[in-house]
Amino acid sequence: MTSAIVLGIVLYGGICILVFVGWSRWSRDPNRKTSLSDLSLASFAVGNASVLLAAGSALYAQAIGGFFHLDPRLLSIYISGLLLSLVGVVLGLLGKIHSGPLRLVAPILSGWMLVLWIMWAGSE
Repeated sequence: MTSAIVLGIVLYGGICILVFVGWSRWSRDPNRKTSLSDLSLASFAVGNASVLLAAGSALYAQAIGGFFHLDPRLLSIYISGLLLSLVGVVLGLLGKIHSGPLRLVAPILSGWMLVLWIMWAGSE
């Protein structure tokens, strides 16, 4: 029980830290006008959309009293989250060519969310 709590804190806390670090690094970079750094920014934005989808889904599940097993709404949330994360990983790897402020943070965030979406969908 205690290890599951620690794992949850590490996973969700790590996501919060990545989002904060990414946006603060991007806002302080004066040279963010190249197309390859735009790919990293797009990857980071898609990763943030995946994070928001996960948080919004959790709030929605609380509001409706939870989902049934193999609920079509939940399955569409899983598919959307997986696709968002996968697109973020691809864009992040393409944007990693350029040395911008998000070249490491963007693919890590999207990859982390991809792993979480796979875990969540696999537990269904």
